[in-house]
Amino acid sequence: ASLDDIVFGAWDVYPANAYESAINAEVLKEKDINPVKDELEAIKPLKAAFDHNYAKRLDGSNIMVGKTRWEMVEQLREDIRNFKKENGVDLINRILPMTRRQYISQKIFVGFVCGSLSAVITACICFRMDWKRMLLLLVLILLSAAASALIGLLIGRVSDNIMTGVVLIKTVMLVFLAVPLVKYLMGLNKVFSVFSQLVPSTAAFEGMLGLVSKAAPAPAAS
Repeated sequence: ASLDDIVFGAWDVYPANAYESAINAEVLKEKDINPVKDELEAIKPLKAAFDHNYAKRLDGSNIMVGKTRWEMVEQLREDIRNFKKENGVDLINRILPMTRRQYISQKIFVGFVCGSLSAVITACICFRMDWKRMLLLLVLILLSAAASALIGLLIGRVSDNIMTGVVLIKTVMLVFLAVPLVKYLMGLNKVFSVFSQLVPSTAAFEGMLGLVSKAAPAPAAS
């Protein structure tokens, strides 16, 4: 597609058009912006779904009114539908207005909560244990999830951009899953066993496996 086939739109907490925002930002010199002044002035921002927790230094007036975040999400969806209809757009491509640290932190929090809950529910449904072993298993689940979250935060800190951070997190996740499973299924030599202990998930996996195996009922005598 050529540039003539692309239509730009935006949400912003400030009502200034794209040209005024570009001048105020001073990222480019005014002489470099003026050749596309008319096009930029035509881009006027829609009201933004704004939360001070994500941008504490901003305080604009072009903000949506909604009692809940869900209401603001619905307003955003309506804005997208209207923009697509008014401009005859076939494909919408959205740019995430969030720093890599905020994005990765949010993903890690959701992963920690959902991962812990799913593991706890699975353990309660699939394994029959006494309360003592069940509590130990829950502690192991939470500790392993917390260790994964801390590693994710470290990755978010050192990665250059969002995609690099996501790729690194997926890579670490595969290592965390693969090492204890390979050790358990293949029973490799002692050297590999020693190195596998360097991966935090190995100790957690072995601890959970030990609790589950001890809780398994003994076979009935014939």
